[in-house]
Amino acid sequence: MATESRDRDNDPPARYSRDERQEAIVDHLRANDRIDVAQLAKRFGVTEMTVRRDLAALDGQGRVTRVHGGALPPRPVVYETRATINASAKTTIARAVSTLITEGETVGIDMGTTCHAVATELAKRDDLTIVTYSLHVAMAFRGSRSRVIVLGGEMTEELTLVNGGVVDLTAHLALNTFVAGCAGASPQWGVSYFGAGEVEVRRAMSARADRLVLAADHEKWGQHSTYVLGPLSMFATAVTDAGISEETRESASAHLDLVVAE
Repeated sequence: MATESRDRDNDPPARYSRDERQEAIVDHLRANDRIDVAQLAKRFGVTEMTVRRDLAALDGQGRVTRVHGGALPPRPVVYETRATINASAKTTIARAVSTLITEGETVGIDMGTTCHAVATELAKRDDLTIVTYSLHVAMAFRGSRSRVIVLGGEMTEELTLVNGGVVDLTAHLALNTFVAGCAGASPQWGVSYFGAGEVEVRRAMSARADRLVLAADHEKWGQHSTYVLGPLSMFATAVTDAGISEETRESASAHLDLVVAE
């Protein structure tokens, strides 16, 4: 503790508050593959110990990954962990999505934990044809009598098949409904995702469907990621949970039919 106190006393006059400096560190990391403690100390006019404390705080928030001498972009949250986040809301959303799917439909199902919940719900039925590029989604139908078509492609760490193979195969599809998840959804930015390859797969599936349904829990609304699929209005319906704010309900409802599952 005494060492930290002396270290703070040795800092030159701050040009940034702690919060401003930490936000600037995150912004700097977005533009670089790695950030260095010594360089950050010089950049912000503070000691290296102060930078280490900043990185420790940001690592605890999941905004950076601390490594020796600096930091890297945050580690992606593993699929199994994400599946437990808002699990009850995702189940509620899945049940509401299921009511939108009529008997005998051919349904495309996207990757992601919310769509996996949708697959688990639809797997209780035996009247559907399911098309997916997610092995998690496909495996949800192991005990179902519905037909499952898995599109081929390059396998990612999250057991999703993406890139050219999927896009090429979609030319032969005719979907009644495509159920998509997202990284973020907002009237301003539309529906967005983390990876360019993922967007291309979803764009190809969307082009082959009569109807697009967005399945997104309340935490996805008002957020956006790097790669945009399109505006909210490209979806006929969005299904979310009761955690969505009234303001967001009103703004989203101007662009599509918003179903709030209770």
